[in-house]
Amino acid sequence: MANKMKVDIKTIKEEDLITVRNLIYFGLLELTWPFYINILFRPTFYLPATILFGILIKLTLSLLFSLIIISFFCVALYLWVRIAVSRGVSFRVGLDMSSWEKLTQHFFVRGGNFWVATVADGKIVGCVGMAVSNDGVANLERMSTNPSYRGHGIAGQLIDPL
Repeated sequence: MANKMKVDIKTIKEEDLITVRNLIYFGLLELTWPFYINILFRPTFYLPATILFGILIKLTLSLLFSLIIISFFCVALYLWVRIAVSRGVSFRVGLDMSSWEKLTQHFFVRGGNFWVATVADGKIVGCVGMAVSNDGVANLERMSTNPSYRGHGIAGQLIDPL
C-alpha cells in the first residue's frame, strides 16, 4: 500500500445513487471482462479456430480472403462477448441498485446499511453495503473503489467500522 488516504465514511444519500451505481458497474465490468477474454485464448477455442482457418484456405484458395473472414469472426465474437458481459453486469447491479427504493429495501431493512467513502472535495471514491438476511446474518455486498484511488487503504477504511 502506497500511502493511506484519509476519507470520510458516510451513509449513502439518494443523490449519490447514480455515482455509486456507476462505480459498482464499472468495477464489476473490470473484474468480469478479463475472465471472458481469457476464454478466447484457451486451446479449446483457438484450436477449432485454427482448423476453421485451414478449411477456409482450402475452400477459397485465398489466404487474404480467409484472413478477412477469420478477422470478421473474431471481431464479431469479441463484440458479442463484450455486450453479453455488459448486459449481465447491468442486470446484476440493477437488481438492488436501479432505484433508491430498491437500494433502501435491499440494504436498510433489518439493520443493514450502505456507506460511501468521499475525499476532501466530496467526490465518492468507494462504497460498500451491508445487507442482513432473514436469519440475521450480515453480508457485505457491492464493495468497490474508484480505480484511480486504489492502493490507498480506502477499502480497509470502509470495512473498519464493521
